[in-house]
Amino acid sequence: MLRKERGLSQKAVADTIVITRTAYNKYESGVIQPVRKLKELSDLFHVSADYILGRNGHNPLLDKLEIEAQIRKYLDLSEGGRNIVDITLDAVHKKEREEHMDELMNLMQRRRSIRRFTSEPISKEDLDAVVQAGLLAPSGRSLCPVEFIVVQDRILLDKLAHARVGAAKMLEGAAAAIVVIADKDKSDTIIEDSSIAMMNMLLMATELGLGSCWIQGRMREAENKEQTTEAYVRDVLGFPENYQLEAMVALGHPAQERPAYDLKDLHYEKVHPDTF
Repeated sequence: MLRKERGLSQKAVADTIVITRTAYNKYESGVIQPVRKLKELSDLFHVSADYILGRNGHNPLLDKLEIEAQIRKYLDLSEGGRNIVDITLDAVHKKEREEHMDELMNLMQRRRSIRRFTSEPISKEDLDAVVQAGLLAPSGRSLCPVEFIVVQDRILLDKLAHARVGAAKMLEGAAAAIVVIADKDKSDTIIEDSSIAMMNMLLMATELGLGSCWIQGRMREAENKEQTTEAYVRDVLGFPENYQLEAMVALGHPAQERPAYDLKDLHYEKVHPDTF
């Protein structure tokens, strides 16, 4: 994944300006043959932009918008020169958008339900990142009714493994569980809001190389068959009656591999253009 660092080093500015000014000077002075002017300047500007964006083995140094600001600041371009900059920047930005789209699609393809985990603990940084992804989820009218109980205690995880008939046993081997609940008195979209938060966390777990699995809680039965899953989990974790359980995310380092989804195998017959 392309990761950019904030801030611009003086050396990066100097190197970039030398490359771009050299290209522009060739263009303005006519050193470049007329039929090659635009192509060579465009190519050299790409070298400059690629350097800052961290391609070709270089370290990424700044955001692409800062690239524009620095280049425009340090180069006194004619109208023709500005057009070249605009053209090449548009090309760079288009490639960036395509790369990000590919990254997101690839992430969604790689997300698979993992039910077997190693004994390796999850780092605080990774667990925090998964929770932050959940907190970033949108909610109806921005009421934010969803809350998260992050369980790492081994005794509690073993108890939660009995919260569902035949579907929560994986928690006996998980490093953590994130229990997603929502305040029924706060919003009428708690199912939707909770589900979006769940999906955010599953995707973040995948991005971090963690295994994860959605364990449905709402409208399910506990292993003891005397309680609903919600009532059982409430007894174990102590959340109030006005909070509804949606689901739990099982988390850990994967002890199994599952292949990514192939786009050609998607159920395209379920897509209906215009009308059913």
